[in-house]
Amino acid sequence: MGNKQSSSSLQDDNELNALSSSDTSSSSSSSGVFLSEALQADVVSSFQSSVLQQQWQSLQSDIIKRHHSREAMENARKDQVEEELLKWRAQNHKIQTHLDDSIDSLNAKFNDLTVELEFNTNKLLRTIQGDNKKTQSKDACVDIRSALVTCYNQVQDMRKCDDVVVTLEQCVKNAIIH
Repeated sequence: MGNKQSSSSLQDDNELNALSSSDTSSSSSSSGVFLSEALQADVVSSFQSSVLQQQWQSLQSDIIKRHHSREAMENARKDQVEEELLKWRAQNHKIQTHLDDSIDSLNAKFNDLTVELEFNTNKLLRTIQGDNKKTQSKDACVDIRSALVTCYNQVQDMRKCDDVVVTLEQCVKNAIIH
């Protein structure tokens, strides 16, 4: 394998094999406990497997710790963003309310000025039309009146001026109506 402990365990295997082969050759001369080669292989593999399990568990716990750390940082950042969003929404609502109030106020002023201008315009029109009616009523039938006076002065018979009288009556009616 590629890590240090696997190479050291290989060295341990080699040392155990060397000891067992030297022990088997000298087994006739020395006494002690000897393990069969199958049992030795089981002990070595279980030792290697327990070391690998410990390393694997250590690696898994490191991965889990980093994952929890990242989740905690993400949750903290998410909470911070949500808090900033709430502040921004509150500020936005305040600004929108102020703008709405300003718009309502300006609309009210505009409507008031529109009504005032319309009233003043109508008043001015009535004044102008009233002055025109007065001048029209005074000046409208002047020519016809002067024609009637001239007709009465020139003619002895008043019946000859009847057409001028009818015209004067129509002029007076028109001046009164308008």
